[in-house]
Amino acid sequence: NPHLINEFRAGYNATRTSLTADVNSVSLINQIGITGIPDPATVPTVPDVQIVGLQRTGGLNSKRQQSKVIQLLDDVTWIKGRNTFKFGGDVRRLTDHDENVFGNYRAGQYTFNGSSDLGLTVGDPYTQFLLGYPDASVLAQVTNPAMNGLGYTYAAFAQDDWKVTPYLTLNIGFRYELHPPLKDTHYNTAAFVPDYDQNGIHGAVAVPNAQALTYTNPGFLASIGSTPI
Repeated sequence: NPHLINEFRAGYNATRTSLTADVNSVSLINQIGITGIPDPATVPTVPDVQIVGLQRTGGLNSKRQQSKVIQLLDDVTWIKGRNTFKFGGDVRRLTDHDENVFGNYRAGQYTFNGSSDLGLTVGDPYTQFLLGYPDASVLAQVTNPAMNGLGYTYAAFAQDDWKVTPYLTLNIGFRYELHPPLKDTHYNTAAFVPDYDQNGIHGAVAVPNAQALTYTNPGFLASIGSTPI
């Protein structure tokens, strides 16, 4: 039928990236003299040191990332009189696998910028670094350092090209898209609930199910005190 055309398309895209750092994390931490890290990363990573006014060092870690997109599209064109109708839809399946998430913080991030009371007293960020007194530090303690994201996106449209006169054509249409966030297939995710308020406790940590609770790191559990999960 020359007045009715259906177009179906499918697409596939995949990307893979990896980075391997040729260092021994535990040996490097010991050489630098950093102490107090309860579970140094078993994969290579380098402490992240930031001194204001100087080049940032470290923050490197081994990692592997893989993502895939499968896309299905279908469009229909219908020509009837002065109207050209078009309808269509688009569905995509998205996956993303990341290993060693937060790996760059497994050996710690240390900031020397003079912003703390101690920093103001010392008066020089580089001197703080030599003394080993950071203004801020971040340490990641991760039980399951992998993310396995899965999600779907949807789109639909309809439009009409209406040739009102030989000199005037109206283009009318709409499009709707839905892009929910990816979900971890192993439920390795959590969120903070700021409006939780019970028995004098403000705030809580929410996880999807009992399986997610098994990923709770003892160090994290101790750091949040009475905050419930």
